[in-house]
Amino acid sequence: DDFPRRLEVMVDGRSVYLPLLATVDWTSLGINLEDIDRIEVVRGSNVPTQGSNAFMGSINVITREPAAEQGGYVNVTGGSMHTRELRFGHTDTLGLWSYRLSGGHGQNEGSDLFEDGMKHNYISFSGSYTPTLTDTLWIQAGVDRGYTDVGGADKLEPFQKREHDAHYQSIKYQNLYSDTGTLQLKVHHNYLDLETPPMSFERVAEYIGMSNPAIVNEFIALNIPREDSEHGTTHSYDTELQLTDRIGSLELVGGLGYRYESAESDVLLQNGKVSEERWRMFSNLDWDIAPRWSLSTGFMYEHSSENSDALSYRHALIHRPDEQSSIRLGYSISERLPSLLERNANNTIYAPAVFGGGVVLPYDKDKQANPDLGPEQMKTYEIGYYRAFDDQQGYLDLRFFHERLKKIISSYYLETEELAGQIDNEYVQRVGINTNRFGWENQGIEIQVQKQLGKSGY
Repeated sequence: DDFPRRLEVMVDGRSVYLPLLATVDWTSLGINLEDIDRIEVVRGSNVPTQGSNAFMGSINVITREPAAEQGGYVNVTGGSMHTRELRFGHTDTLGLWSYRLSGGHGQNEGSDLFEDGMKHNYISFSGSYTPTLTDTLWIQAGVDRGYTDVGGADKLEPFQKREHDAHYQSIKYQNLYSDTGTLQLKVHHNYLDLETPPMSFERVAEYIGMSNPAIVNEFIALNIPREDSEHGTTHSYDTELQLTDRIGSLELVGGLGYRYESAESDVLLQNGKVSEERWRMFSNLDWDIAPRWSLSTGFMYEHSSENSDALSYRHALIHRPDEQSSIRLGYSISERLPSLLERNANNTIYAPAVFGGGVVLPYDKDKQANPDLGPEQMKTYEIGYYRAFDDQQGYLDLRFFHERLKKIISSYYLETEELAGQIDNEYVQRVGINTNRFGWENQGIEIQVQKQLGKSGY
């Protein structure tokens, strides 16, 4: 896919998956490399822990804690393709508050062949407030504005400027109610507005093969044709309550969550503004069933206001033959709810009245909404082996897996014979629609080795 729809991407646990595009816009995240502490990557489905978007993997970018450092930095970069970057950050404490203010400016003119440049300015705030030893409040917010030249590198048409205006707000409260128990409440909001330019008169005339001004102008008025489909506005709100505790040999994580998403686009969603509510309930349990043996199990149930449900669960038996190694046998079934775009995508091209004998008719239906889409499903078997090197300077991670996917959502064209009774129009020869009619199997081996060649300096 040009837009990988089955990968969850988070920043400090805040999902940046976009309902409008059913993917992630990497150009509007507004993160400085210097602020990143680590990046967690889950290979394979992680739906029982992180929800539908983590159907085939997940990435969590974790930034540095403001309370763990002080000081500031300024980083200036210049290079080929007229690259110019400025990044800055300042971290300090103020009473019981610890905070970091960072931001930057980045731009380049892209390659000479495609002229696929970009430019953006961004600023972010991250703060933590610790009034007691058992209570902590985190607040994060940021703004990212600029543009990116987008297009298809396999086409001869020039890339087009797509402007973006993004901002987010996030609040997390954590209470340590016992020596082993933690209660956590998270709330966040994401906003993104994408603007792409409308087609010029000349481009439309070329597209429809006519230069008559009246016909071209009517076509423009009916369709508002744009140079690129990445156009529209989207909001997402998310709230989650999570409980973590340990009772003897059992470690439990459970919680409830609610998400509201909305999107509107005169290109991708011509039926107007669409929205969806999702509720989720999840639990994960780690049980030390015997010395060197443990069982990990978990599930997530999700319900959509679009009258669809998804239940995902996984189990893993883990054996630790010694302090440095572990062997894992895993089994999971994951279900992914359709995204807002997949269910509601609608793009109809209308022909001027002169084509339809004085009546405006659909000329082509590139995409038709399908409210009956069901969840995708994946069954996974895996065997894993992990070994830390004796000198603690690295590790070996080995995974054998088999994945069987079915009811996968993909675009399908209904041909003329399948349109009987649906569209009474001789011009429309086919209709694009998303359906649950695809599937495949993946199997393979993954090996990851990390080795520090020299002694640690601390």
